[in-house]
Amino acid sequence: MLAQARADTMQQRAAASAAAGGPSSSRAAALASEQDQGYWQYMQKQLSERTEKLGSVNDGIDSLEQTTSNWLGDVNKFVSQQKKNAVTGSKFGTFFSLVVLRLVD
Repeated sequence: MLAQARADTMQQRAAASAAAGGPSSSRAAALASEQDQGYWQYMQKQLSERTEKLGSVNDGIDSLEQTTSNWLGDVNKFVSQQKKNAVTGSKFGTFFSLVVLRLVD
């Protein structure tokens, strides 16, 4: 913002010089256009750097999403396996305890 204000001031000075017909008017106009070009190059560089950083953040979030999805899938498999073992274990446990009790009698 400060750089833009400086560039605007330089342009106004160059315009005033050109209107006055001073000998340095073309040099002032060239200087003002260089500063303008420098400002826009700076803004373009900043925009591309920020876009690049956003891309790397997006990649990180995608990786986190994939990792979380895999972890939740593993947890769901484990829970369903434990449920299955609990149900079949209680059936077999009851069955075997009845068999053992009959054998003992």
